[in-house]
Amino acid sequence: MTLDAARKIVSENGLRGLTTRSIAREIGYTVGTLYQIFDNVDRLIEQMNIETLDAMRSHYQQIDFKDGPGEGLRALVHRYLEFTNDNRELWSAVIDHNLPEDFQRQDRYFEAVGGLLNVVEQAIAPLYQPGDEEDRLRDANLLWASLYGITALASADRLARSETVLSLSDTLIDTYLKARV
Repeated sequence: MTLDAARKIVSENGLRGLTTRSIAREIGYTVGTLYQIFDNVDRLIEQMNIETLDAMRSHYQQIDFKDGPGEGLRALVHRYLEFTNDNRELWSAVIDHNLPEDFQRQDRYFEAVGGLLNVVEQAIAPLYQPGDEEDRLRDANLLWASLYGITALASADRLARSETVLSLSDTLIDTYLKARV
Protein backbone atom coordinates (compact mmCIF):
# COMPACT_ATOMS: atom_id res chain seq x y z
CA MET A 1 0.00 0.00 0.00
CA THR A 2 2.87 2.35 0.84
CA LEU A 3 4.65 1.63 -2.43
CA ASP A 4 1.41 2.00 -4.41
CA ALA A 5 0.90 5.42 -2.83
CA ALA A 6 4.53 6.39 -3.54
CA ARG A 7 4.19 5.36 -7.20
CA LYS A 8 0.96 7.32 -7.54
CA ILE A 9 2.48 10.45 -6.01
CA VAL A 10 5.64 10.23 -8.14
CA SER A 11 3.62 9.55 -11.30
CA GLU A 12 1.44 12.59 -10.66
CA ASN A 13 3.91 15.03 -9.07
CA GLY A 14 7.39 13.73 -9.75
CA LEU A 15 9.99 12.76 -7.20
CA ARG A 16 9.88 16.25 -5.66
CA GLY A 17 6.29 15.64 -4.60
CA LEU A 18 7.19 12.50 -2.65
CA THR A 19 7.46 13.04 1.08
CA THR A 20 6.64 10.87 4.03
CA ARG A 21 3.79 13.26 4.80
CA SER A 22 2.34 12.96 1.28
CA ILE A 23 2.50 9.16 1.47
CA ALA A 24 0.98 9.07 4.95
CA ARG A 25 -1.82 11.39 3.82
CA GLU A 26 -2.48 9.20 0.74
CA ILE A 27 -2.85 5.97 2.74
CA GLY A 28 -4.32 7.40 5.95
CA TYR A 29 -1.38 6.44 8.17
CA THR A 30 0.91 8.47 10.34
CA VAL A 31 4.45 9.34 9.31
CA GLY A 32 5.70 7.29 12.26
CA THR A 33 3.97 4.20 10.90
CA LEU A 34 5.84 4.61 7.60
CA TYR A 35 9.15 4.49 9.44
CA GLN A 36 8.11 1.14 10.90
CA ILE A 37 7.80 -0.17 7.32
CA PHE A 38 10.86 1.54 5.78
CA ASP A 39 13.94 2.79 7.63
CA ASN A 40 13.90 6.04 5.68
CA VAL A 41 12.51 7.62 2.54
CA ASP A 42 15.62 6.66 0.56
CA ARG A 43 14.95 2.98 1.29
CA LEU A 44 11.32 3.41 0.21
CA ILE A 45 12.38 5.09 -3.05
CA GLU A 46 14.96 2.36 -3.64
CA GLN A 47 12.23 -0.29 -3.33
CA MET A 48 9.94 1.68 -5.65
CA ASN A 49 12.82 1.96 -8.14
CA ILE A 50 13.49 -1.79 -7.93
CA GLU A 51 9.87 -2.39 -8.88
CA THR A 52 10.18 0.08 -11.77
CA LEU A 53 13.28 -1.73 -13.06
CA ASP A 54 11.48 -5.06 -12.76
CA ALA A 55 8.49 -3.62 -14.64
CA MET A 56 10.81 -2.45 -17.43
CA ARG A 57 12.36 -5.92 -17.65
CA SER A 58 8.86 -7.41 -17.88
CA HIS A 59 8.10 -4.95 -20.68
CA TYR A 60 11.00 -6.54 -22.58
CA GLN A 61 9.79 -10.12 -22.16
CA GLN A 62 7.77 -10.05 -25.38
CA ILE A 63 10.84 -9.41 -27.54
CA ASP A 64 11.86 -12.31 -29.73
CA PHE A 65 15.59 -12.30 -30.47
CA LYS A 66 15.42 -14.88 -33.25
CA ASP A 67 15.84 -12.23 -36.00
CA GLY A 68 19.38 -11.46 -34.87
CA PRO A 69 21.21 -8.95 -32.69
CA GLY A 70 20.43 -5.89 -34.82
CA GLU A 71 16.68 -6.44 -34.82
CA GLY A 72 16.77 -7.47 -31.17
CA LEU A 73 18.60 -4.30 -30.16
CA ARG A 74 16.22 -2.15 -32.20
CA ALA A 75 13.26 -3.84 -30.52
CA LEU A 76 14.86 -3.12 -27.14
CA VAL A 77 15.24 0.55 -28.04
CA HIS A 78 11.57 0.78 -29.04
CA ARG A 79 10.42 -0.98 -25.87
CA TYR A 80 12.72 1.23 -23.77
CA LEU A 81 11.21 4.35 -25.33
CA GLU A 82 7.67 3.03 -24.82
CA PHE A 83 8.32 2.27 -21.18
CA THR A 84 10.11 5.51 -20.36
CA ASN A 85 7.46 7.58 -22.15
CA ASP A 86 4.61 5.74 -20.41
CA ASN A 87 6.34 5.92 -17.00
CA ARG A 88 8.23 9.18 -17.33
CA GLU A 89 8.19 10.24 -13.67
CA LEU A 90 8.84 6.76 -12.28
CA TRP A 91 11.79 6.35 -14.65
CA SER A 92 13.06 9.79 -13.63
CA ALA A 93 12.97 8.62 -10.02
CA VAL A 94 15.28 5.73 -10.94
CA ILE A 95 17.69 8.06 -12.68
CA ASP A 96 17.47 11.25 -10.63
CA HIS A 97 17.20 10.09 -7.03
CA ASN A 98 20.40 11.08 -5.25
CA LEU A 99 21.41 8.89 -2.36
CA PRO A 100 23.53 9.86 0.63
CA GLU A 101 27.18 8.80 0.26
CA ASP A 102 26.90 6.23 3.03
CA PHE A 103 23.76 4.59 1.63
CA GLN A 104 24.21 0.87 1.03
CA ARG A 105 22.01 -0.36 -1.80
CA GLN A 106 20.23 -3.66 -1.36
CA ASP A 107 21.47 -6.61 -3.38
CA ARG A 108 17.97 -6.71 -4.86
CA TYR A 109 18.61 -3.37 -6.59
CA PHE A 110 21.70 -4.74 -8.33
CA GLU A 111 19.76 -7.87 -9.27
CA ALA A 112 17.10 -5.69 -10.92
CA VAL A 113 19.73 -3.76 -12.89
CA GLY A 114 21.39 -7.06 -13.79
CA GLY A 115 18.05 -8.34 -15.06
CA LEU A 116 17.86 -5.46 -17.53
CA LEU A 117 21.44 -5.99 -18.66
CA ASN A 118 20.70 -9.68 -19.07
CA VAL A 119 18.04 -8.83 -21.65
CA VAL A 120 20.59 -6.77 -23.61
CA GLU A 121 23.03 -9.67 -23.32
CA GLN A 122 20.38 -11.99 -24.79
CA ALA A 123 20.10 -9.73 -27.82
CA ILE A 124 23.85 -9.68 -28.48
CA ALA A 125 24.68 -13.26 -27.40
CA PRO A 126 25.01 -14.62 -30.97
CA LEU A 127 27.97 -12.28 -31.50
CA TYR A 128 30.07 -13.94 -28.77
CA GLN A 129 31.84 -17.22 -28.30
CA PRO A 130 31.58 -19.30 -25.12
CA GLY A 131 34.03 -17.87 -22.62
CA ASP A 132 33.42 -14.27 -23.76
CA GLU A 133 30.90 -13.55 -21.01
CA GLU A 134 32.88 -10.62 -19.55
CA ASP A 135 33.10 -8.95 -22.96
CA ARG A 136 29.40 -9.53 -23.58
CA LEU A 137 28.46 -8.01 -20.21
CA ARG A 138 30.78 -5.04 -20.79
CA ASP A 139 29.20 -4.43 -24.20
CA ALA A 140 25.69 -4.76 -22.75
CA ASN A 141 26.64 -2.10 -20.18
CA LEU A 142 28.07 0.10 -22.92
CA LEU A 143 24.97 -0.19 -25.10
CA TRP A 144 22.66 0.45 -22.12
CA ALA A 145 24.66 3.50 -20.99
CA SER A 146 24.76 4.83 -24.55
CA LEU A 147 21.00 4.53 -24.97
CA TYR A 148 20.47 6.24 -21.64
CA GLY A 149 22.82 9.05 -22.70
CA ILE A 150 21.02 9.52 -26.00
CA THR A 151 17.61 9.66 -24.33
CA ALA A 152 18.88 11.96 -21.56
CA LEU A 153 20.20 14.40 -24.15
CA ALA A 154 16.93 14.21 -26.06
CA SER A 155 14.83 14.87 -22.95
CA ALA A 156 17.00 17.91 -22.17
CA ASP A 157 16.55 19.08 -25.79
CA ARG A 158 20.30 18.89 -26.37
CA LEU A 159 20.47 16.70 -29.47
CA ALA A 160 21.53 18.24 -32.76
CA ARG A 161 18.44 19.34 -34.68
CA SER A 162 19.18 16.82 -37.41
CA GLU A 163 19.17 13.91 -34.95
CA THR A 164 16.51 11.92 -33.13
CA VAL A 165 16.73 9.25 -30.48
CA LEU A 166 15.92 6.65 -33.12
CA SER A 167 18.46 7.91 -35.68
CA LEU A 168 21.23 8.00 -33.09
CA SER A 169 20.21 4.63 -31.66
CA ASP A 170 20.27 3.10 -35.15
CA THR A 171 23.74 4.56 -35.73
CA LEU A 172 24.89 3.20 -32.36
CA ILE A 173 23.57 -0.27 -33.19
CA ASP A 174 25.01 -0.27 -36.71
CA THR A 175 28.42 0.90 -35.46
CA TYR A 176 28.41 -1.66 -32.69
CA LEU A 177 27.47 -4.49 -35.06
CA LYS A 178 30.18 -3.50 -37.58
CA ALA A 179 32.76 -3.53 -34.80
CA ARG A 180 31.66 -6.97 -33.59
CA VAL A 181 31.60 -8.71 -36.96
